[in-house]
Amino acid sequence: MASKGAEYVHGKTAQLGFTTYRSIDPVVLSATVGYRHSWNRETRGQTINPGDLLFINPSIGFAINSEVTLTGGVQFKLRGRDRVNDSGSGIRTSQTSLDFGLGYASSEHRTINLTIRTDISGNSGAQANLSLLHKF
Repeated sequence: MASKGAEYVHGKTAQLGFTTYRSIDPVVLSATVGYRHSWNRETRGQTINPGDLLFINPSIGFAINSEVTLTGGVQFKLRGRDRVNDSGSGIRTSQTSLDFGLGYASSEHRTINLTIRTDISGNSGAQANLSLLHKF
C-alpha cells in the first residue's frame, strides 16, 4: 500500500473536464463536469482497479465591486466500486459538498482566493484553500 511507503503508482489515472459559464453582470453562473478514469495496477500480487469518478460542480459568483467577488456552489461526486482481482470490492459511493469562496483582486495582475469546502454527505471532512494568482 502506498500509504505505508511500500509501493507508489504513477500514470494510472486520467481526468478530463469541461467548464462553461454565463455572465449576467454582476452574477456569473458556471458548471464544471468531469470524469476520472483509473486503470488496473499491480500491487502485492493483486490486480487493483480503483473506481472511476464522475463529478458535477455548479456554482454562482457575485461581484460585489471591481475588487471583491463572493462564490458559492455544490459539488456532486459519483465513484464506482473498486475491483480487486476482477471481483467487486466495496460499493459505489456518492459525496456532496458545499463550496464557499471569496476572491480579492489586489491589482490588475494579482488575485487572492480563499475557498472553503465542507461535506454535506460523505466522510472527507472540510478543506480550506488559499491561492495567489499572478498574471505575467
